[in-house]
Amino acid sequence: MFGHVVPLVLTVGSGVLYHLALRGQSGATNPWPFLAVAYAVAFVLSAVAWAVTSGAGTATLDRRALGGAALLGGAAIGIELGYYLAYRAGWALGQVSLVNAGCVAALLSLVGAVGRRSW
Repeated sequence: MFGHVVPLVLTVGSGVLYHLALRGQSGATNPWPFLAVAYAVAFVLSAVAWAVTSGAGTATLDRRALGGAALLGGAAIGIELGYYLAYRAGWALGQVSLVNAGCVAALLSLVGAVGRRSW
Protein backbone atom coordinates (compact mmCIF):
# COMPACT_ATOMS: atom_id res chain seq x y z
CA MET A 1 0.00 0.00 0.00
CA PHE A 2 2.80 2.43 0.94
CA GLY A 3 4.41 1.90 -2.47
CA HIS A 4 1.21 3.02 -4.19
CA VAL A 5 0.25 5.91 -1.92
CA VAL A 6 3.55 7.81 -1.81
CA PRO A 7 3.90 8.22 -5.59
CA LEU A 8 0.28 9.30 -5.86
CA VAL A 9 0.60 11.86 -3.07
CA LEU A 10 3.85 13.12 -4.61
CA THR A 11 2.42 13.50 -8.12
CA VAL A 12 -0.89 15.00 -7.00
CA GLY A 13 0.73 17.43 -4.58
CA SER A 14 3.39 18.41 -7.09
CA GLY A 15 0.77 18.73 -9.82
CA VAL A 16 -1.27 21.17 -7.74
CA LEU A 17 1.83 23.26 -6.96
CA TYR A 18 2.84 23.08 -10.62
CA HIS A 19 -0.45 24.52 -11.88
CA LEU A 20 -0.62 27.17 -9.18
CA ALA A 21 2.92 28.31 -10.01
CA LEU A 22 2.22 28.45 -13.74
CA ARG A 23 -1.15 30.13 -13.31
CA GLY A 24 0.47 32.77 -11.13
CA GLN A 25 2.92 33.64 -13.91
CA SER A 26 0.45 33.72 -16.78
CA GLY A 27 0.48 37.51 -17.01
CA ALA A 28 4.19 37.75 -17.83
CA THR A 29 5.00 38.48 -21.45
CA ASN A 30 8.05 36.23 -21.80
CA PRO A 31 7.93 32.67 -20.46
CA TRP A 32 11.62 31.87 -20.96
CA PRO A 33 13.12 33.51 -17.83
CA PHE A 34 10.48 31.79 -15.68
CA LEU A 35 11.12 28.42 -17.31
CA ALA A 36 14.91 28.85 -17.16
CA VAL A 37 14.78 29.43 -13.40
CA ALA A 38 12.34 26.53 -12.94
CA TYR A 39 14.63 24.16 -14.83
CA ALA A 40 17.72 25.46 -13.02
CA VAL A 41 16.04 24.56 -9.72
CA ALA A 42 15.03 21.17 -11.12
CA PHE A 43 18.61 20.59 -12.30
CA VAL A 44 20.09 21.41 -8.90
CA LEU A 45 17.57 19.24 -7.05
CA SER A 46 18.17 16.35 -9.46
CA ALA A 47 21.95 16.70 -9.22
CA VAL A 48 21.82 16.71 -5.41
CA ALA A 49 19.52 13.66 -5.38
CA TRP A 50 21.87 11.90 -7.83
CA ALA A 51 24.88 12.69 -5.64
CA VAL A 52 23.12 11.55 -2.47
CA THR A 53 21.98 8.27 -4.01
CA SER A 54 25.19 7.53 -5.93
CA GLY A 55 26.16 5.04 -3.23
CA ALA A 56 23.17 2.95 -4.27
CA GLY A 57 24.74 1.99 -7.60
CA THR A 58 23.40 4.93 -9.63
CA ALA A 59 26.61 6.95 -9.94
CA THR A 60 26.60 6.94 -13.73
CA LEU A 61 23.95 7.48 -16.35
CA ASP A 62 23.47 4.55 -18.69
CA ARG A 63 24.36 5.81 -22.18
CA ARG A 64 21.31 4.03 -23.56
CA ALA A 65 19.15 6.34 -21.43
CA LEU A 66 20.53 9.56 -22.92
CA GLY A 67 18.10 9.58 -25.87
CA GLY A 68 15.14 9.03 -23.57
CA ALA A 69 16.39 11.72 -21.20
CA ALA A 70 16.74 14.19 -24.08
CA LEU A 71 13.24 13.30 -25.30
CA LEU A 72 11.86 13.77 -21.80
CA GLY A 73 13.54 17.18 -21.50
CA GLY A 74 12.09 18.33 -24.82
CA ALA A 75 8.65 17.03 -23.90
CA ALA A 76 8.83 18.75 -20.51
CA ILE A 77 9.59 22.12 -22.12
CA GLY A 78 6.65 21.60 -24.47
CA ILE A 79 4.33 20.76 -21.59
CA GLU A 80 5.47 23.73 -19.51
CA LEU A 81 5.20 26.18 -22.39
CA GLY A 82 1.79 24.81 -23.42
CA TYR A 83 0.32 25.24 -19.96
CA TYR A 84 2.00 28.64 -19.57
CA LEU A 85 0.47 29.86 -22.84
CA ALA A 86 -2.93 28.33 -22.05
CA TYR A 87 -3.10 30.15 -18.72
CA ARG A 88 -1.92 33.33 -20.38
CA ALA A 89 -4.72 32.95 -22.94
CA GLY A 90 -7.24 32.82 -20.08
CA TRP A 91 -7.94 29.11 -19.58
CA ALA A 92 -9.39 28.36 -16.16
CA LEU A 93 -7.16 26.66 -13.60
CA GLY A 94 -8.96 23.30 -13.62
CA GLN A 95 -10.18 23.43 -17.20
CA VAL A 96 -6.88 23.24 -19.07
CA SER A 97 -5.60 20.44 -16.88
CA LEU A 98 -8.77 18.39 -17.34
CA VAL A 99 -8.87 18.85 -21.12
CA ASN A 100 -5.16 18.06 -21.41
CA ALA A 101 -5.38 14.94 -19.24
CA GLY A 102 -8.33 13.66 -21.26
CA CYS A 103 -6.57 14.22 -24.57
CA VAL A 104 -3.32 12.64 -23.36
CA ALA A 105 -5.19 9.62 -21.95
CA ALA A 106 -7.09 9.15 -25.22
CA LEU A 107 -3.94 9.38 -27.34
CA LEU A 108 -1.98 7.06 -25.06
CA SER A 109 -4.83 4.56 -25.20
CA LEU A 110 -4.67 4.67 -28.98
CA VAL A 111 -0.88 4.31 -28.98
CA GLY A 112 -1.18 1.40 -26.55
CA ALA A 113 -3.83 -0.32 -28.68
CA VAL A 114 -1.99 0.14 -31.97
CA GLY A 115 1.56 -0.46 -30.79
CA ARG A 116 0.95 -3.03 -28.06
CA ARG A 117 4.08 -5.00 -28.99
CA SER A 118 6.47 -2.06 -29.41
CA TRP A 119 6.04 -0.39 -26.00
